[in-house]
Amino acid sequence: AATGHLAGPIHSLMRASSFAVLVAWLSVAGLVPSLCAAAPRNHVRSVESFDMLQRATQRQHKLIVLMHDGSDASVKAFQPWLFALAQLLPHFAVTTFDFSREKELVQRAFSVTKAPAIKLLARDNPQGQRVIDYKGPLEFEALLGWAKAAVNGE
Repeated sequence: AATGHLAGPIHSLMRASSFAVLVAWLSVAGLVPSLCAAAPRNHVRSVESFDMLQRATQRQHKLIVLMHDGSDASVKAFQPWLFALAQLLPHFAVTTFDFSREKELVQRAFSVTKAPAIKLLARDNPQGQRVIDYKGPLEFEALLGWAKAAVNGE
C-alpha cells in the first residue's frame, strides 16, 4: 500500500481518475482540445536507477519526477495526471522513478522522507532552487499550476 503525504487520497484517486475520466474532464474544462486526437507529443518515461535520473537531468532543462518506493498503486494512481502533464507541458520531461533499491542515496540527494513524492528538477535554476518539492493539495489543477509556475520562474 502507498504511504506518505500523498497516500491518504490515493485510493479515492485510483477510483476516480481513470484515463477516460481525466481526458473528458480536461476537454470539458477547455484545457486540452483532445489528448487522444493524435499520438502523444511527450511520453511519460520511467528511470531505473539514480544514475539514469542524473543523466536525464543533464539532458533535460526541467524534469517532473514521481518518486516512489516500488508501489504499483502509486504509479497507477498518478499515471493519468503524469500523462496529461506531459501533453500540456511538452517542454518538460515527465518520469517515474522507483527508488526502492537506492533509498539511502535518494534520501540523501533529494531529502525524500515519504513516498510517493513529486519533484521538479530544474537544471538551469540557481543553486538551492534546482529541486522543487510539490507540497500542494492532491488535485490535478494545483499540480498543473505548480508546474506552470516553475516554467515562469515563480
